[in-house]
This record gives sequence, C-alpha cells and structure tokens, in this order.
Amino acid sequence: MKLSLSSYLDTVQLLQHYRGTHEENRTFALKHEEFASSPLAMVLAWSASNRFQISPSGHSPKYQKHWTAMTQFLAFWFLVLGFVTGLGLLSYSGEAPVNVIYYLFIAMVLPIVGMLLSLLSLKSGKNLGDFFAHFFPLYWFEKMMQALSSQYRRTWERTSTLPTSVQRWLFIERLQLFSLLFSVGLLLALLIMVVVKDIAFGWSTTLNVTPEAFHALLSIVGWGWHGWLPSAVPSIELVELSQYFRLGERLETEMVNNANRLGAWWQFLAMTTLVYAIGLRLLFWGVTHWGFQRVLEHAFMRIEGVERLQRHFGTPFVT
Repeated sequence: MKLSLSSYLDTVQLLQHYRGTHEENRTFALKHEEFASSPLAMVLAWSASNRFQISPSGHSPKYQKHWTAMTQFLAFWFLVLGFVTGLGLLSYSGEAPVNVIYYLFIAMVLPIVGMLLSLLSLKSGKNLGDFFAHFFPLYWFEKMMQALSSQYRRTWERTSTLPTSVQRWLFIERLQLFSLLFSVGLLLALLIMVVVKDIAFGWSTTLNVTPEAFHALLSIVGWGWHGWLPSAVPSIELVELSQYFRLGERLETEMVNNANRLGAWWQFLAMTTLVYAIGLRLLFWGVTHWGFQRVLEHAFMRIEGVERLQRHFGTPFVT
C-alpha cells in the first residue's frame, strides 16, 4: 500500500479519536498476516479499515480537493508563464538578431542554479533551508495566494500541520514539477516561433569573449548529444558569423547577407532546453518525489499512537 498525504492526514485524525483496544488491534494483525513484514502497510491497512470512525467531511477530502485544485492552477500558470517567457525571449523585430545568451540563461543556467538551491535547502538546517526558500518565486507566489485566497489559506493551514521536514520536501517536490512545466512552455514557444517566424539568432556580450572561446563553451554544453546529433551543436563558422555588436545599431554586411544561416541555432537551443531544462529537471523531480515519500513514511511511523498500535499488533492478547 502506498502512503499519500491524504492517508497521512486520515491517520492523524483517526488516532486522535480512536485507537482500538489491544484485543481488536491484535485480532486485526492476525487477520492481515500478509502485512506482517511491513509495519507501514499494516498501519495503513488498519487506518483504512477504521476510516468510518471519523467524519466523512474530515481533513482528508477537503485537503485533497483544495490541494488538487491549487496544484492544477499553479501548473497551468507556470506552463503559460514559460510559454510567454519564450515568446518574449524570441521576439524578433528584424533590426537585430535574437541573442542566444539570453535564452541560454533562462533555459540552462537558471534551472541548474535552481536545482542546486533546492539541494542546499534540503540538506541544510531549518533556518538555512528557509533562507534558501526565499530565492524561489513559488515561495512568494504562495504568500500572495495565502493573502488573497481563503481556500488556499485553509489548504496551507492543513499542510502546515505536517512535520517541518515533510513540508520542506513537499515544497521542493512541487517546485520541481512547476519548474518542469515552465520549461515545457519555453520549449513549445521556441518550436512554434521557429515554425511561424523567420528568426535570425546571434550572440553578443560586453565581456571580451572570442568566437573560439564561446564555441568551446557551447561544445561542452552540447557534449551529450554531439555524437548522435552533430547538427544541433553550432559550428565555429556559425559562431563567428553570428557574433554582432550594437555599436551604431547596425549589423555587419556579412551577417545580413547570411541571415538565412543564423536560424540554424534553433536546434541547439531546443536540445539545450530538452536536456537541461526538461530532462535534468524531470530526473531531479523524480529524486525529490522519491525523497518526499521516504520522509513522509518516516513521519507517518512517528505519528502519536502508531507505536502503540505496533505493540498491539505484535503482542499476543491474554485475557
């Protein structure tokens, strides 16, 4: 049996009102010997079989309804936000090429930094973890939702009854999901814009970076797919051709004459988004989801009354 937040809240509420007698609990354990090797499964089965002892309108149904609605709401808007961000990054007036450095910052640098901050938040103590949480937009979005929405506030209050470790892992796990959807929206915007518009990409920076150095950096970024998709890694010729300077707000004649070749950047940008913003984030989301389940299971076995149940399950009842 898989533990969920709903079953956790159900068990907390149940044990506050009903814990059963030694005889009842021992009899239950003997009737469900298939769970004997898993204390967690045994307690979950006991909780499910005694769910009728608490009100049907208890914490769990309301929490599940509000939490699902909140997750769907945020998921949709993060997807939209990613799409709109992509449209903004790829807006092309024809006067100057789209700077790929801006796009790479959003599609690669920010996801990696965000995942590193998430790791630091999980591995650090409570105070330091709370400090790192302030760097995530989702943290401030939640604060705003708590202030504006009574439904969200009620859901958050129920979530706040969870142990701190569970809250932290839940926050980070949801953050990875929403960030993943943001990246999906970003990739969709790139693919759609490439199809419907003739975009010329280029690169420009105030730093003293040579085309050779920039190409070497891009080769490192594209190392993972260079062997089987070499066209998705810019050549040194393309890098040299697409460098531009804003001085005088005029582009070099060579760049203008070869504008049709500058669109070749899209394959590299798409693969970078797919690998770093989506693939890596998907992997990290899986890790945080697994970690959240482990933390939730640990907290579940520490609910007040569970230890007593386990003693009853394993101790023969003598009249």
